[in-house]
Amino acid sequence: YNAGAQQFGAGYQNYQPAQKKSTNPVIFIAIGAAVIVIIAIILIAAIISNRKQTISLEDYVEVTASGYEGYGTISIDFDYDAYSEDLLEKSSVNSKKYSLEELEDMLYSSYYSFDSTAISDYYSVYWDTDYNADITSGLSNGDVVTITFTYDEETAADIGIKFKGESMQYTVSGLEEIKEIDPFEDVTVTFSGTSPYVYAEIDNNSSDEIISNLYFVLDVYDDIAIGDTVTLSVYDYEEDIEYYIETYGCTFSSSSKEFVCENVDAYITDTADITDELLEQMKGQTEDVIDSYFAGEADYMSASSIQYVGYYFLTLKSTSSWSSQNIVYMVYSATVSSTDGSFDTSTVYLPVRYTDLIIYEDGTGYVDLTDYYGIIGETSLDYGWWSSVSGYDTIAALKNDLVTSQKSDYTDYAEGDLE
Repeated sequence: YNAGAQQFGAGYQNYQPAQKKSTNPVIFIAIGAAVIVIIAIILIAAIISNRKQTISLEDYVEVTASGYEGYGTISIDFDYDAYSEDLLEKSSVNSKKYSLEELEDMLYSSYYSFDSTAISDYYSVYWDTDYNADITSGLSNGDVVTITFTYDEETAADIGIKFKGESMQYTVSGLEEIKEIDPFEDVTVTFSGTSPYVYAEIDNNSSDEIISNLYFVLDVYDDIAIGDTVTLSVYDYEEDIEYYIETYGCTFSSSSKEFVCENVDAYITDTADITDELLEQMKGQTEDVIDSYFAGEADYMSASSIQYVGYYFLTLKSTSSWSSQNIVYMVYSATVSSTDGSFDTSTVYLPVRYTDLIIYEDGTGYVDLTDYYGIIGETSLDYGWWSSVSGYDTIAALKNDLVTSQKSDYTDYAEGDLE
């Protein structure tokens, strides 16, 4: 018993209660690290998915300067095709990363797998993108042009697009220098016709490329008289100098030039221009007219002492192509006698009219001798039933009928013994 007790006691003394197992801290660290990695992956994915693609609108702009110094212009070409492609490819519309060809096919087909809101936003961003230059004309080399872009930044962000820059600058260069020329070099005016009804024509014989293409105008084209001045001008030059600079790249040393009408035929307006040759022609024709007349009246009367008295010259006061420009009355006198004594012998003045005498450019004269009007006037005679003879019995009566009566329209001159 005692021995067993001792053995039990010894066993009791050697008994040790079981201890709890402690947790390894490495496990907690590993689990925490894994959670952090998962969160990081989620955040990175979120960041990547929300990261905006940058588009620089300046990349699609091409600016070209043209024209002349001080009057240059710029043209701006925005490549909307390239912009549309980049916008479509980089935006969140392309969430499944289709190829550009596939995107375009789906956009223009009746069915597509895109989010309709994203599509609407894409078109909104595209159509709202615009640009504007602060100046486009009147430019010189070295001028700086600012091109400002406008766009819908908020909607662009909705489809994952961020625009870079609000403006860009362009420095003008390459404009040509303006030169000055004489526009009337080898350009003249020629006059044709009979004064005061001369008409003017412009003759541009210049071989210069600029001058030969200019448009000239005259202030008067017709009804021009010798001594009149016409003015030739470059069309609307003073009113639109910029047009000529921008079109031809030059200014003109003068915009108009005067030309005097000379060296043309003219209707005679002064007795000094009635040449001796012309006067002799009219005398000869008038004598033939008188001889013919009395030859036809030989059974009743005869004429003797036929002689030249002088002439009246009338010139039109105003311009009128409907009237005779000048009139000459060649006046002869004759002693008229009855063949059987039926009337007293009388002196009769016999006028014959000619019109539109011309002095040619070379100084020679012209009159249409076939365009006469016979012997003008009528004088009463006491001859049975025969009562008159052509002509006038006095110079005063002749002048009153043929000259004084036309003073309102004609200026008159007298040559010879007519007073």
